[in-house]
Amino acid sequence: IGITNQRETAVLWDRRTGELLETRAEVDVLGHVRHRATSRHARRGTRASRRSSTSAEVNEAILWDNVIVEDGARVSRAILADSVRIPAGAIIENAAIVCASLVKGKEPPPKALKGEFRENNFVVSLAG
Repeated sequence: IGITNQRETAVLWDRRTGELLETRAEVDVLGHVRHRATSRHARRGTRASRRSSTSAEVNEAILWDNVIVEDGARVSRAILADSVRIPAGAIIENAAIVCASLVKGKEPPPKALKGEFRENNFVVSLAG
């Protein structure tokens, strides 16, 4: 699934087929992604690996594969890409995060949102 946000409107599409899935101001992105991910994993008979500590708080977030959220961390309204580790006590809000190794030393596209390196992560604020 591809997701883009153009101010108040969200657009979802299937990256493989280009099929438009939804576009509207109040799209339920998380519900749609959960439904598709659950269906896909049920068909394959596999589950993605995600771990969050029992003392971690994760709300309104999309977690890709091999994500770890450690003790006391708080994640809200965020997208955590493959193999991201949120350290103990960290607070993540309104952000997209990828592993720093994916972007370190690379020139960002001209219109890319600015981000910052935090430990082994690259964090881009999604707050307007």
